[in-house]
Amino acid sequence: MTYAAGTMPEPFDDPLARPDIPVRGRRAMVVAAVVCGLLAPWLFALGVVGMILGTLAHAKGDRYGLPAAFLSGFGLIAGMALVFFTRQ
Repeated sequence: MTYAAGTMPEPFDDPLARPDIPVRGRRAMVVAAVVCGLLAPWLFALGVVGMILGTLAHAKGDRYGLPAAFLSGFGLIAGMALVFFTRQ
């Protein structure tokens, strides 16, 4: 992306974010996805829910949606590994 001389975007402006969606609604999905991701090693279904919420937040323009989805996926995989290695 090119900018005119002397003009740069603000450091926290996301050029891909949709301006018609308020930030407040997008952040709620990201926070829910992160909470689901943190609880995913103990409750596997929350890992899937967190990945869906993170992906939806990303699709709506939140720049933290994709990392939240990856965190939920990692929590899901960590929970599966925990069960695999602790059961005998």
